[in-house]
Amino acid sequence: MKDKASILHDEAMVKELREKPSSAAEYLRAALEDGEEPRVLLVALRRVAEARGGVAKVAKAAGVERESLYRALSAHGNPRLSTLVAVTKAMGLKLTVEQFAPPVQAGNIRLLVLDFDGVLTDNRVLVSEDGSESVYCSREDGWGIGKLTKAGVDAMILSTERNRVVGARARKLQIECVQDCPNKLKALQEIARQRGLSPKEIAYVGNDENDLECMRWVGLPIAVADANEAAKNIARWVVPRNGGQGAVRMVCDYLVLSLPPNRNAIGQIPGSP
Repeated sequence: MKDKASILHDEAMVKELREKPSSAAEYLRAALEDGEEPRVLLVALRRVAEARGGVAKVAKAAGVERESLYRALSAHGNPRLSTLVAVTKAMGLKLTVEQFAPPVQAGNIRLLVLDFDGVLTDNRVLVSEDGSESVYCSREDGWGIGKLTKAGVDAMILSTERNRVVGARARKLQIECVQDCPNKLKALQEIARQRGLSPKEIAYVGNDENDLECMRWVGLPIAVADANEAAKNIARWVVPRNGGQGAVRMVCDYLVLSLPPNRNAIGQIPGSP
């Protein structure tokens, strides 16, 4: 039997998916990419189904027996691929395949530097009557950053803006944040000097003209899919996702996969200087 906390979590997630149907795709994509726990996708599909009228309604639309779908969309389910395709289609979604690995080497990267607006957000801003600002961020980006730092690669935010929302997001992600930088390149070079890093050990994800100098200087310049053309032209990798919609997650996943198998927790290979 599930404990009370688990039940409340399920109910809260279903409520959120019901109130914001557009979040379902991102939610399922994050679950699909959780390679360590394949069952996460099945449970996530069930929550989306419950948010979209219930499992019975989705089963009928997908042409699947209700009881069979209840069993399939469980932590111990083992559904056929055709069932997953039919179910996602019935919910107005689809399973897709996209190019993941970029044509670049990244095993030497020790620091990932992220612009904020347009990279960790979708570049929109909500302004309230009192002038306070809110932004849209991606939960899967946060998950990716957590996996990256756990693997021994540091991440940080570098922003020209000074805004409480930037610092709040950095605290949530538990990463360093340097903002209010009139000269981002100078700030980045000082960060590299303090950490003893060379440019080739740094990856930078940007999206606009104020990122160009930093992107030219680092070893691995990366742009999000909806970046300014100038940023795309400099980038060695243009991620096939927009800012605030999983681009950072894709970068983090690739950096983790690129790490040498014997790299230790502080990002060095044993025996190296």
